[in-house]
Amino acid sequence: MNIISASRRTDIPAFFSKKFFESMRRGYYSFVAPYNKETIKVSLKTKDVSCFVFWSKNYGPFTKYLDEFDSYGIPAYFHYTITNYHKFYEKNVPPVDSLVKYAKILSERYGRQCVRWRYDPIFYTEKIDADSHWDNFRYLVDRLAEYTDSCYISAVDFYGKIEKNPLVRKKFKKTIYNGDGTLCSSFLDLAAKMAELCKENDIVLNSCCEKELLKLGIKKASCVDGDLIRKIVGDSKKLEIKKGGTRDGCGCCKSIDIGEYGTCLMGCIYCYAS
Repeated sequence: MNIISASRRTDIPAFFSKKFFESMRRGYYSFVAPYNKETIKVSLKTKDVSCFVFWSKNYGPFTKYLDEFDSYGIPAYFHYTITNYHKFYEKNVPPVDSLVKYAKILSERYGRQCVRWRYDPIFYTEKIDADSHWDNFRYLVDRLAEYTDSCYISAVDFYGKIEKNPLVRKKFKKTIYNGDGTLCSSFLDLAAKMAELCKENDIVLNSCCEKELLKLGIKKASCVDGDLIRKIVGDSKKLEIKKGGTRDGCGCCKSIDIGEYGTCLMGCIYCYAS
């Protein structure tokens, strides 16, 4: 049985919910593979899927199908990126009030543990520094603590395709990193304060692939989280969970991602998948 990731490559819940549920009814999801460009078909039948891991910045369209989704009896949890950044950085992300509303819907239906809030990536610009992140993060914790028990943070990675974006070159500051590639002191101080605030609100703060943050009491992230999957799946399905990290330091379990690069319409200027 497979763990299905939907998706790191695009925002399926926001833009492709209709296709996803058409695929559920049909029994498989088809997509174009990112490298060899072959059309891949992945089974979505109950007998073949142990768990879904969803990723989105807007679960509004997906929540319209929750009764149908539950009818398939396949466990799931939901990565939910809510950063409250300016439209300049995230062009088509809805206002934070609506995002919180959908977090509430998911949390009340599936539990706090199944809503995995992501405050990432964290970056610096002329107008966004550690202090402004701290004010923003406190505001979001106040809004979301009731609906999630986990938060993920990471510093922005300047992948080649991101660096080619002229807006990134013009607006982003690389001062979040020192010259040797380590994280700067202001970011480490910010992360330490974030961890303390999360602890006060019964939220576990996780870090993706940044070993320096683990010294601050921040947990190593497993976005495709074997422990959580075992918990929500229980004994109802035969589980074979294998490690399958996507990059150095990644704690994720092996999954099949069914998205396609270059199809997300959020317009985030820092995105590695667009």
